[in-house]
Amino acid sequence: MTQNDVLRKIRYALNIPDPTMIEMFRLAGHNVELSRLKDLLKKEEEPGYVACTGKVLGSFLDGFIIYKRGKKERGPGQPEPPLNNNGILRKIRIALELKEDDMLGILKLAGTDLSSS
Repeated sequence: MTQNDVLRKIRYALNIPDPTMIEMFRLAGHNVELSRLKDLLKKEEEPGYVACTGKVLGSFLDGFIIYKRGKKERGPGQPEPPLNNNGILRKIRIALELKEDDMLGILKLAGTDLSSS
C-alpha cells in the first residue's frame, strides 16, 4: 500500500471533505492547495498523479491529530516516531482516541483476529 493509498483510505473511510483535509495539513504547518490535494488523491494511473511522500503523509496525520484532539507540544528529547506502518496506525489511533480493545475489535471486523495477550 502506498502513502497515497493511506491518504485516500483515511479520507474516504472517514468522509473527510477537501476543505477539512486542507485545514488538517495547515494545522501541521504544511500548506496544501486544493489542486495539489486532488493530485495526491489520484491513483497512479490517473493524469496529474503526485506521489505522497512520508513527510506529506506525516504532516496530514499530525494535522489529523491536532484537528481531532488539539495541539500537544512534544517534550524535549521526544523524537518523532518513524512513519512506517506501525507509526501510521499509531497516529490514526491517537487521532481517533482508540484504545486497545477498540483496535482489536476493528481488526476482528476486518478479518484479522488478534488476541491482546
